[in-house]
Amino acid sequence: MPRLLRLFALLLAVLSSAACTTSLVDARDAKGSGTQHVYDRSFDTVWNALMKSIKSTRLELVLDNKEKGIILGQGKVGPFTEGENVAIFVDDVGAGAKTRVEVVSKRAYALNLTARNWETKIFDDLDKRLDVD
Repeated sequence: MPRLLRLFALLLAVLSSAACTTSLVDARDAKGSGTQHVYDRSFDTVWNALMKSIKSTRLELVLDNKEKGIILGQGKVGPFTEGENVAIFVDDVGAGAKTRVEVVSKRAYALNLTARNWETKIFDDLDKRLDVD
């Protein structure tokens, strides 16, 4: 019986460590690991369209700093998800004519298998607003 108890304790420890949480800081610090798209539009045009895209989703806006080109948001906790932390980075990469957008979406809990895919939601809406095929 002690062996079974030790095995159960080990399994519980592994599951609890796998269920660690992420924060907005983790999402922000993951710059370079998200999905990126480059648009043939000015920074201001992309930024304004992106803000409209975010407002059209259920992403809760936590921070938007246009000067630094960063937006932080959180997916709300719901019946099928425990929330997500999202960082969006906007960079002028073409002397005012090209803008790169990167979306990093992290599950609030690693075992949250029903987390929303904010990268797809945001880029799909942004592409429509910028009339990108």
